[in-house]
This record gives sequence, C-alpha cells and structure tokens, in this order.
Amino acid sequence: MQPKQQWVLHDTSSGTPKRVIVVETYDTHQVGGVSVARLRWTAKEDLGGDAKDASNVGAEDGPSFTHLAVTDRGLYILRENADDAAIAKQVQGKPSRPEPPRAFKGTKKNQGRFLNLHKQADGPVICVGYGPESDAAGCDSVCVAEMCLSPTKGVVQLSGKVTPDFGTFTQKGFKLE
Repeated sequence: MQPKQQWVLHDTSSGTPKRVIVVETYDTHQVGGVSVARLRWTAKEDLGGDAKDASNVGAEDGPSFTHLAVTDRGLYILRENADDAAIAKQVQGKPSRPEPPRAFKGTKKNQGRFLNLHKQADGPVICVGYGPESDAAGCDSVCVAEMCLSPTKGVVQLSGKVTPDFGTFTQKGFKLE
C-alpha cells in the first residue's frame, strides 16, 4: 500500500515473452489511519518502455482488485467508486480477508472464491481467486482466475480469466513452490 509501487509480471505461458502486466499503486492515502490504495493493472507488450496495445486487466470483483484498504484486522476490497466516507464506514466492519489470512475453498455460497496459502523459502505467498465450485459441472475453457502476493515481493503472479489469452504472468525469478 505504498505510493508508486510497481510490479512487472512476465508472460510465462506463451511464446510472447515480451508481454507483461504492470501493476502500480496510485492514489494512495489515509482514511482515519487506514491505508487506502487504487491499483492499476495494465497488460502490454514490453518494447523498452513503450506500451503497445495496452489494456486494463484490473477487475473490481478481482482477483486483480483495483481499490483496497488495509488495517491490522485485514484487507478490505472496496468498490471502485467508494469515497472516503464509504471507506471509513466499511473498515468498521468485517474485513474481506482477515489478518492473519486463512485458507478457504470455493463454494456455491461464496461464488467460487478461494484463498490458498503457500509456504515459500522467503515467506508465505497468498493466492486469491475464483473458479468453479467443487460440485460444478465441467468447464469448457479457463474457469479460474488467481492473483498471488508476497508480503516481501508484492504481487508475484496473475493467471487465468483476467489475463491476456488466459495465461500466467509472473515476476522474474518467482516460482510457486
């Protein structure tokens, strides 16, 4: 939730290694002592600083969330149009994802949303996303979208329905263990 953070995720699933997704924090501010940030998710061809065919892959309903607040109780997923008064009210309630994070499976009740925890050599990685519930019928194509983040490295991976060609985009040097 720091201002002007940037993470570059490289396409690791196709023959287009110059395709990237750039994740940036902008419009970071405090609301009653709570850190709030908007995130921009831009897919583009990496041409040495020039953006070719840039497109927004952020999604208010995730997992490439665009507006977030963080407290010591957890993460709050905010509506894109939430103003400071609405944010102040929302953070008085239950967080969208508690601290410490707890893994849960996608169910019909939570519309297939899930959270997975992965132990890594340099600390935990939290992956959130959505997919078909365990009792759902088969999927004709890609049905899952997932975003992974590390407390030390930030956004480390984005994959599935929210990425170009349903690919996997990962920070250089990162591998989910």
